[in-house]
Amino acid sequence: MNEHPLYPQENEYRDIRDLNGLWRFQVDWDGTGEDSGWHAGKFPSSAAEVPVPASYNDLFADTNIRDHVGYVWYQRELIIPSGWKDRKILLRFDAVAHHADIWLDGKLLGRNKGGFLPFTVDLGDVAPGGRHLLTVRADNRLDWTCLPGGELTSRPAGGCAGSSIPVQETHFDFFNYSGIHRPVRLIALPAVHITDVSIRTAPGTGKAWNVSYDVSTSSAAEVEILLMNPEGDVLHRAAARSGTIPVENPVLWEPGRGVLYTLEVRLRDSGGKVFDSYREEFGFRSIKVTATTFEINGRPFYFRGFGKHEDADIRGRCLDLATMVHDFALLKWIGANSIRTSHYPYSEEFMRMADRQGLVVIDEVPAVGFNMWNDVPVFCDERANSKTLEHHLDVTRGLIRRDKNHPCVVMWSLGNEPASQNEAAEPYFQSVIGEARRLDASRPITVVEDRWPDQTRIGHLVDVICVNRYFGWYHHTGEMDRIEELLEADLRAWHTRFAKPVMVAEYGADTIHGFHSVMSQFFTEEFQASFLEQYHRVYDRLPFMVGEHVWNFADFATKQGTKRVWGNRKGIFTRQRHPKSAAQILKQRWIRP
Repeated sequence: MNEHPLYPQENEYRDIRDLNGLWRFQVDWDGTGEDSGWHAGKFPSSAAEVPVPASYNDLFADTNIRDHVGYVWYQRELIIPSGWKDRKILLRFDAVAHHADIWLDGKLLGRNKGGFLPFTVDLGDVAPGGRHLLTVRADNRLDWTCLPGGELTSRPAGGCAGSSIPVQETHFDFFNYSGIHRPVRLIALPAVHITDVSIRTAPGTGKAWNVSYDVSTSSAAEVEILLMNPEGDVLHRAAARSGTIPVENPVLWEPGRGVLYTLEVRLRDSGGKVFDSYREEFGFRSIKVTATTFEINGRPFYFRGFGKHEDADIRGRCLDLATMVHDFALLKWIGANSIRTSHYPYSEEFMRMADRQGLVVIDEVPAVGFNMWNDVPVFCDERANSKTLEHHLDVTRGLIRRDKNHPCVVMWSLGNEPASQNEAAEPYFQSVIGEARRLDASRPITVVEDRWPDQTRIGHLVDVICVNRYFGWYHHTGEMDRIEELLEADLRAWHTRFAKPVMVAEYGADTIHGFHSVMSQFFTEEFQASFLEQYHRVYDRLPFMVGEHVWNFADFATKQGTKRVWGNRKGIFTRQRHPKSAAQILKQRWIRP
């Protein structure tokens, strides 16, 4: 597969065909679809129709489809416009979970591993002007070489002696939704075209700031650079592929104020005629971390917000613009200034809206599930091994390439709740963190922990200590009177050992909307509100605290389990985005005069 980190942009020189809509769909129950020629047009006549983008799991009234482990197939007609002659034609998938094989007219064009980042397929010598058959095989199986990680087992099939069915074991707490989750586009570019644009800003002398940029192209071409202010006025022109441009007294991108400038790149032929262009938005902002503060533009910033999920009824884990817009409205309503993309990269549309709205983002790779919550080693040959590390490095590179220009991204999170007490976790994360720093030295790095401060072997590697804490819920269950004592001692121990700012990246209690009690009772709205208030009292008296992210923004789907009542109910909003009582607690705390 080819990487094409630039977000698809239609302009005078670039064309896009939207391939979203209803596709034909078939579950490959026994894994024989390829042998049966499905990729070559012999799709079953019984095939259903499904929307793209969407998870397929909840679309049907069929438990077997929801819980299917293995292949599913998608197919549709693809028409390449006749006017696209002499163009570079790409097929771009924004995300397919978790593995994808792509065929055109029965010819395998490529494979992709990883369910949360975009990839492109070069259609090569396919002639414009024809009708073609596009087939995608998605695979939701996860093993220890994947991000997220998982294990494949089997169980006996009921009513059929001697037979078994595959079972996907996961060590993460969200449903393993699958399918074509984000948009699919057919893209036509000039034969010689812009392939990447990198932008960084930093304070200069006096009131000036510097914009450093670097442009990549598919072949040699004359480059023109235009730097424009938010009103579209050209502030500077340049004719080099890379350089630094000073800008006097720019308006800064700040939390809650998403002021964006534009760098336009143009390619010209020998006669001076423009034949390709790309506009990339960016913001002027700086980040600094001290032993007790996280600073944006030289001022201390305190993270108020949530861990979140791309999760909604029926559609599952996919790009749904209506839900996304409503979520942003609720974040603003409650006074949140930040989120973590737990536990995977979110859609490019989400990141671009966060830029525009001034929402601060901790951007996370899907390195979740690397914990057995016992003494079984995780970072070893049998589990998270050298192949896992290779994929972890690839995904980290892909995330930074995709999101490097977003001013909303203020920190990279390279894992969630790994078994950091394992001795082998240290060299593993040294490699991942080292690669991230090589690619982007401008942003701090964290790995979100759930171990104790005297256990971790990786705390010295990160810039900000981020921990998930559930005193009164998973630990010392129901002992509400001990929350403050235990939490304060724990957070002070983290800061004492590492002398770095501390943020609680998760804290919360499962709560059923509409459950009430005059006494402290699990799952009631009163318990959730009291739980949060006790945590807040601790945060407010610790000078090294730099943030609080409640787990979770909204209830979300998980695999079935005795600890899950139709999913994880720690949301401050229900899955349908109705507020629970604790929403008012947070709104009063986060929106201050």
